[in-house]
Amino acid sequence: MKYFADKIIIKLILITLIGLLLMSEECQEPISPIKSAIVAPNPATDKISLIIQLENETQLEIGIYDMNGNLLLKNESLESYSIGENRIEFNLQTFNSGTYLCRIDNENFSETIKFIVNK
Repeated sequence: MKYFADKIIIKLILITLIGLLLMSEECQEPISPIKSAIVAPNPATDKISLIIQLENETQLEIGIYDMNGNLLLKNESLESYSIGENRIEFNLQTFNSGTYLCRIDNENFSETIKFIVNK
């Protein structure tokens, strides 16, 4: 009888440990490959450069939005960018003065940078 009870206790311990391991894996946040990201110049007039330092090669989708959430410009969907510094240029000649958002996305993370257009 003691042998049977010991087997049940061992099974319960294993089930608990597996559950804890699965929970900890689900709670881990994805690590962003972005080391740094800036918009320059800020404030801008006719164009901006998004300067991204990447820890590893990754695919990014980059969009420019107004403060109402309307998409105004975007790069090719999930374009691949290399390790190190990447510069992406956006033409703002048709933009009015105001505050805008540059959003950087991939399947695991999202980062947003606010910038100003001053005409």
